[in-house]
Amino acid sequence: MKRLSYIDSLIDELRGIRECLLQAEEGTPEWKCFDRLEDKLCAELASQYAEAD
Repeated sequence: MKRLSYIDSLIDELRGIRECLLQAEEGTPEWKCFDRLEDKLCAELASQYAEAD
């Protein structure tokens, strides 16, 4: 997968996670799961941008 396609797919995943977070109540197991996944994807996205420079 090309780098830009991969970065676009990460951004799409983050959008989906944020939509789910809006529906989950803070502090619930679902919220914690989505929150950790969002953190992981944000870190991966930052890493991809750093490698692109």
